[in-house]
Amino acid sequence: MSTESRAGKLLANVDEPVCLDSIEVYDMSEMANLSPKRTGIDGVVIYAGRADDRGKHSPYRIKVSVGKAWGASDKAFSMGIKGSTKGKWFRVKGSSYKAESDVPAKYLKAARLFIERNEQLLIDWVDYDGLEDDSERFVPRVKSVKD
Repeated sequence: MSTESRAGKLLANVDEPVCLDSIEVYDMSEMANLSPKRTGIDGVVIYAGRADDRGKHSPYRIKVSVGKAWGASDKAFSMGIKGSTKGKWFRVKGSSYKAESDVPAKYLKAARLFIERNEQLLIDWVDYDGLEDDSERFVPRVKSVKD
């Protein structure tokens, strides 16, 4: 069962007991939806926090959804936030953006600026392993690209 369907089942069946052994650590971690109002990037929702860390790719990435929320838009991409992947574009499965050149330059530039302004915060967010709600700890400290 995929992470999304496990999460959906958990939310849909909150009265039923859940065996926590079947939930991976990354299933319980939170990615926050950062709205255009918070990021300063019109028409884009950025997803930050600890992402899928199954070893398929580095968890040090943000996800960018253009036009609509994640899952409702077929225009999405991912971008590295640390080391040799910082500012590097990555394709998202199912996205109509098949290559970096498909993404409007203004969104690429804005995402890179967002990473630049929030690099250490984003890295700390991924590395955070505490019990406190990630959103409460990190979201208020996000810097807009317009600041």
